[in-house]
Formats: sequence, structure tokens, C-alpha cells
Amino acid sequence: MGIIGGIDSSRPPAITGLRTNSSLAPSDLAARGTERDHFTKLAMVHEIAYNSLQPASARPHEPARPGGRYDVEPLRLRPDESARDLALIKAVSSLGLSGTVFHLMKDIPDQYDGEYVVLIDAKIVVQFEMKRVDGASPEDVQIWFLAEYRREIGQRRYRILLDRAADAARAIISN
Repeated sequence: MGIIGGIDSSRPPAITGLRTNSSLAPSDLAARGTERDHFTKLAMVHEIAYNSLQPASARPHEPARPGGRYDVEPLRLRPDESARDLALIKAVSSLGLSGTVFHLMKDIPDQYDGEYVVLIDAKIVVQFEMKRVDGASPEDVQIWFLAEYRREIGQRRYRILLDRAADAARAIISN
């Protein structure tokens, strides 16, 4: 690996220079835990620090994310599988908007209502609030073309998700 920040990352760091407080009475050590427990905890901290220097591929004990950090498949609304998804698509349709592929880009639940941002067919983005009751209609509706919304949100993880969802929607529509 090499030296990173003055630390040789090709081998685990040695636990050196540890001091114990020998002025503590045995009862104090028992109250704080044994000296061995202290060294065990310290060794665990060193192991965590060492592992954080390694690339993810060198850490086989960590589970891989199924679709990666920017997997947009779970964001896709499936009205045939979920009543909530069906209700959201009906709410969007009640605004006079239609489409074939819907992605729920943002869902901010509240006690009595929720705020939603839905991408429709990689063309239109709709943001609205809706009460959490059956038959509720969308309120505080804002509608953007995709390019306008992209400029609005700027550059960050959310924009990457939006772009990937738009790409996925285009791929589904083209098939």
C-alpha cells in the first residue's frame, strides 16, 4: 500500500507506548475493567483505524451494497406491488400528468402528511405535499422540467441519483 500520512499502511500498526496507571488500587482497576480489557479495547480501536485506511475491496468482512451507493431501482414506483406507490401515481395523475416510469426521488414523512418528489419518464419532476389519509389530493404542487430541476438542486449526491434515475427511466422506455 505504501505510506499514508506517515503511517505504513502495508501492515497493521503496532501497539506501543501504552502506559498503565500503576497508582490505582486493585479495586479501582476492577471498577474500570481489567488492564487486559483496556488493551483489548485499544487493539480494537487500532484495528478499526487500520481497516479504514484500506480500500473497500481489501475489506471482505464488510457486506457489499446490493446495487451500489447510487442504485435507483428501489426508487422506482411499482403500483402493482405497493398500495403506497399506486396512491402516489394516482396523486400525480390527478394533476393531469401521466407517464409510464415513475421514480420517488424524495419522501419526507411527517406525522400528518408527507412531502414527495417524483420523477416522471425522465422528463418532469413534481414536488408536492399530501395528507396521510385515503383520497387526499396533492397540495403545494411545484412542477419542473428535468433540466430546470437539475439546475435548481445543484451538484451533489442527490443530483447523481436524479441523473441515474433519469437514465434508468429512458432505458425502460426505450425497450
